[in-house]
Parts: sequence; structure tokens; C-alpha cells
Amino acid sequence: TNHTELRCELTSSSHGGTRRVRVRVADLYGHGNFSYAAPTIDNVTTTDTEGGLVTIRGSSFGLAGAAVHIGETLCQGVSYLVPHSVIACRVGASAAPLDGLNVTLELSGAHGQGSFSYAPPRITSVSSTGTAGGNVTIRGASFGVSRNITVGGRPCTVHTSSHSEIVCRVGAGTGGGHDVLVRTGVGDGQGVFSYAPPSITSVSSVGTAGGVVTIVGENLGANKSAINVSIGSSPCEVVTINHTNA
Repeated sequence: TNHTELRCELTSSSHGGTRRVRVRVADLYGHGNFSYAAPTIDNVTTTDTEGGLVTIRGSSFGLAGAAVHIGETLCQGVSYLVPHSVIACRVGASAAPLDGLNVTLELSGAHGQGSFSYAPPRITSVSSTGTAGGNVTIRGASFGVSRNITVGGRPCTVHTSSHSEIVCRVGAGTGGGHDVLVRTGVGDGQGVFSYAPPSITSVSSVGTAGGVVTIVGENLGANKSAINVSIGSSPCEVVTINHTNA
């Protein structure tokens, strides 16, 4: 201390806020006001679009009493993981937009600001369907409520959907290795789709002079250029084709 400045060690505060300062020198008093620093937010973790636990890191969070809003919604169940610097709370399921949501941490009238985004979509499995086309089930997480879905570069019309499962309809086609994309406002989920392999239920016979053989089954496709047939070691040229009869 000197005539114009003194320093003192202050204990931690559970709630922050403003305090009255009194300095006594001999039998005289001086008064002022003191405020704890406002909360600052360094980072906010993501969670899937169905909602979940979010961790917020920063400083001047106090020991209790913080309220957190993500977007316009109160983040529920605030708990302190590390005093003054790390708290967690539970955010609800998403509604558009999914990214750039304002995070406000309020403590005793002081506010800290940050930003939150839901996690991008993830695809864990994609079902197959016959070559005539049909419903495909895409499973994963963080699909959100507004998304664009393509299979093999073509739109897949949504039949039903949730944050973890989408059923959409693909058109006719053949083969495997078709890219599946689920696009939301925060990224793309990627997977691979394959049409069901061909199966044979019956094959007609012909005389030894040769002739037209009818092969009946499923998932035979409808594009002659994509089909190769051999009987024994001899090629069999495709004359006509549909998804169940060649």
C-alpha cells in the first residue's frame, strides 16, 4: 500500500455481483463499489439434435446460481463440474437453425456470451431394397428436423423421420456403392447404399440346339447393359429383362 493505492486479497464468491467497499484509515472512512468480473465463455460442447448434456467452460461462473439460455430456451439442470469455470446443463431437441445459437450465462445480473451448434449428422447403417426401388431405412444420429437426403446423387423422398432414423424411397437401380448423404445446417452424414443382389427361383430348359431360356427371380434389374448371364461356361445373351424375369 501507499498513499494512492492498496491491494487486498478477496475470497471467492459463490454468486458474483456487486459489493459495497469500505476503507477505514484511522478513524476515517471511505466508500466505493466493487463488482466481480462478468462471466466469460471460452467454449461450449455440441450434442446430437435430439438434445443432451452440454458442457460450458470459461471463468467467473461462481459456485451456484448460474442460469444458461441456448437460443431462446433455458438450459435445464445446471450443475457445476469445476467451481467457477465448468458447468453442464441439458439442452432440448433441435429446431432450425442448428448452428450459431447464442449462449447466455447469467450470474447475479452479469452476462457471458458464447455460441452453440448441434452436432452434424452421422449414419451408422443403410438398408437395401430391390432393384425396382422401394423404401430405404437410414439409421444414425443427429438427423435434425430439416434435412436434404440423396442416394446415388438422386433425391430420396422422405416417408418417415426422426433424429435417429429416416425412411425414404429410392427409385429403380442396380449395384452397390451408391453414396448416401444426409445434409443438415451443420454438416453432412455419409453412408453407402446397395440394391439387393439378384436371386433365381427358376430356369426354363431348351433343347440341345439352343434357344431362349427364361430365368425367373428377384432383383434382376431392367437395364440389359448392366446384366451378364452365363450358363455353365457359355454366355447367354439377354433378350428381354424386367426386375423379376430375364
